[in-house]
Amino acid sequence: GIFQVRTVPDARAIREWIEKGTLFLSGMHSYSGFQTAKPKARAVVVGGGFIGIEMVENLVHAGFDVTLVEMLDQVLAPLDPENARMIEAHMERHGVHLALGDGVASFERSIDGTLTVETRTGKSFPADIVILALGVRPDTALAKKAGLEIGERGGIRVDDQMRTSSVDILAVGDAIEVKDYVTGEWTLVALAGPANRQGRIAADVIVGRASRFRGSQG
Repeated sequence: GIFQVRTVPDARAIREWIEKGTLFLSGMHSYSGFQTAKPKARAVVVGGGFIGIEMVENLVHAGFDVTLVEMLDQVLAPLDPENARMIEAHMERHGVHLALGDGVASFERSIDGTLTVETRTGKSFPADIVILALGVRPDTALAKKAGLEIGERGGIRVDDQMRTSSVDILAVGDAIEVKDYVTGEWTLVALAGPANRQGRIAADVIVGRASRFRGSQG
């Protein structure tokens, strides 16, 4: 009942678990000849970034009673607080419970299989499923073994032709550091658009074209 969400297979595993556990979902069931409402299944999502909020949205649509636990005092850290407050209000209007400025301390499982999420401030949230959407860091283990240069932000350092410190090795996507288009400083930008563009540039460079990446605006 505790899942991380980092890859497409992770998402599939969550969906399969929910589909197999449809007895938890809200609706009607018969008990001794009487129709009674099933209690809503409860979900706790840990992490208020883009992926965490997408998980919250999908769980709400699936009929779950959802609580979002976020260590920062707002969702979507890249946004200004004023914009984040509007998103938080929208989520609350759709029944999402927000636990901001709090982190997870532990998980406990009861005899009936349900979970309890304990937070650092001493709060407890019961759950039938827990989703850990805590973000990802560049996966640079292979690059380090190959002796490639790693930047200060933890990503693989590349030039504007996507070449690493070894001219025969190219790297693209969320694992690399790129130059910020505005400041000119090194940064990490985990977005599909720039990654797609970088892949095309790398392909051009491999076949001898003079394509160059002009930076990302995060």
